[in-house]
Amino acid sequence: MVIRRKKAPYRRLAIDLEAESLLVISWTRQLHYEHGLPKERSLVGLRISLAFRVSKSTSTVESTSSV
Repeated sequence: MVIRRKKAPYRRLAIDLEAESLLVISWTRQLHYEHGLPKERSLVGLRISLAFRVSKSTSTVESTSSV
């Protein structure tokens, strides 16, 4: 996982997440930082990505997933 600041000073933090890890990033942090997984040169296996969002207007939880 790589976390990068969107504006100067540009900072980059690499985090080695273990299998079945969970990383929670607050909405305010997402305004200032980008996060993602860098591309790999070779196939490393299956990965599941989940995103949970809370709508402030209706307070309902929305779940998206990709495999």
